[in-house]
Amino acid sequence: MQQPWSSMFTGIALFSLPVMAQATVSQVEMPINDSGAYWHALASTDNQTLWLGSNQGHIARSEDGGENWNISRPTGTNELAIAQIKAIDERQAFALTQGAGTDSRLYHTRNGGFSWSRVYRSNGNETLRCFDLIPDAEAWVLGNGLNENWHVVRSVNGRSWLASRSGFNSALLPGEGGFNDSASCVRYANDTWAMGSAYATTARIMVKSTNALRFNVIETPISGRSAAVTAVYPLANRDVLLVGGDLDNDDQSAQIFRWKDNNFSELPSPPLAGLLTNLSVSGQTMIVANHYGVAWSNTWGETWQTNDTATRQLSCHDNSCFSLGPEGVSRFTLED
Repeated sequence: MQQPWSSMFTGIALFSLPVMAQATVSQVEMPINDSGAYWHALASTDNQTLWLGSNQGHIARSEDGGENWNISRPTGTNELAIAQIKAIDERQAFALTQGAGTDSRLYHTRNGGFSWSRVYRSNGNETLRCFDLIPDAEAWVLGNGLNENWHVVRSVNGRSWLASRSGFNSALLPGEGGFNDSASCVRYANDTWAMGSAYATTARIMVKSTNALRFNVIETPISGRSAAVTAVYPLANRDVLLVGGDLDNDDQSAQIFRWKDNNFSELPSPPLAGLLTNLSVSGQTMIVANHYGVAWSNTWGETWQTNDTATRQLSCHDNSCFSLGPEGVSRFTLED
């Protein structure tokens, strides 16, 4: 059992963003710690329940939109960075730590973070990147390639997790792995699993239906020295949105692609500089983000609204989003 951790507070920016209007901003409080740790993982399940992970292994949870926080540390005395949180509800969540070898771990709580159990610990050669899951059912964690093979960790029930190198219909490319900064390289939605690869010279997506046994591996138009699909969102089994670009290209522009019925098309890009790292869909609205800001469109990119909220991770649901960046957490609502 992990004991609560004392906290101080800094600001969360609260945004209200009608789709056709500029943002109005207000400040609320969020937890930080005395040792210089910072928050860089984010999950939410509704407009009030918020989970944050720090670079030193702490997890903060709020059930009232940030007014009050409970802090725990699933990693114990190990200062392992929380790379991603997948929250099921206000009580249950999974957290993935970041690092090579045994620093890559997966933790689970069923009681709001009062106690955590470690459900998977990597060996000396593994590096896990990002994951998604169906509660009490199928789950996938994408890792960097291992011994020239794909490397994933999967579960059929959320309790037992096993490493595997199978499940893909095409071989691994040299250097291929996953981009984990935005925690969006694995996504389950609309009865479809989608993954995005990174760090090879060609970025690929991996797609399968819920009942399929293997992922179909598809080359994307994204190429470069370190080509990456930074985020994916499946709209259907043969319809996937993706963003990304060349991580080594400092002049990389924003790009959004749609793979539908085995064909790629590039959607109109938002007026944001740089490579896009976050992607989500809420109702009829597509939301993208990076460290220059957030943009959203309900016309598949024909028109965009933007806000200059620097974003590392994005969590959207029910026409609202939380955005985590260097200035804290921003919340904005998408109104018709």
